[in-house]
Amino acid sequence: MDVAFPEINFAPAIMLPAAEETVMDAAAPAVTRGWTPGAQLSVGEPVAIALSPEWAASSADLAGFIAAEAATHRYWLVHLACTLVPAPDCRIERISLTCYLGLEKGSPGQPPIAMSMTPERVMDVRSLKNEWSVKLGAGLKLLTPEVGYDHVTEREKGASAVVAYNLLGSQPFWAMQENDQLPLEGSFRFALVARAERTAQANLRLAITGSARARRLGLFPFRSDLPLGLGERRRLP
Repeated sequence: MDVAFPEINFAPAIMLPAAEETVMDAAAPAVTRGWTPGAQLSVGEPVAIALSPEWAASSADLAGFIAAEAATHRYWLVHLACTLVPAPDCRIERISLTCYLGLEKGSPGQPPIAMSMTPERVMDVRSLKNEWSVKLGAGLKLLTPEVGYDHVTEREKGASAVVAYNLLGSQPFWAMQENDQLPLEGSFRFALVARAERTAQANLRLAITGSARARRLGLFPFRSDLPLGLGERRRLP
């Protein structure tokens, strides 16, 4: 079953050095309060779709699976995105986007988990698509890894990599890393299927961390002050 996502709202995130003492280049000056690097980072507001037999009516297999699970579990299809824009004086070398899946206060049950994630592994992210979709297969498995990327069998020189981690866990994340001095740049889109117990009141929050290299600071780790309240937990529908 092919699923197209709606448009998402993007807003700028503030890249903040994690701490003064974490600057890795000894020759770099101390971090100054209020300083922000030239590189820009934007984050998309998550789009979470509650999956039901009615929603999956075009696929008898999926609708049947969701209906069979309804007595014990609930499922969501969650779309995430971020955009990175390097600057002459600062480039992002590494970044991680983490989706913390949790429970509302007082909710029964265990925390939700990521049943499926896409992309799982991408070796070349330089070719991006403006329109995209994901495909859900039996058991709500995300079948195709094409979430705005072209895939190659071997890592090409200058290619950046994206790898998914913590599948079947409550803190799934994607790690992105540059290669051969090519900055991470462009829009990155992700999707996961979350599962929770039927009576659970599930939520999620986002976190972005990474490292950047700036002319003033050298190599430094950063955290992001996220817009749209994305650093706070929001309940899944």
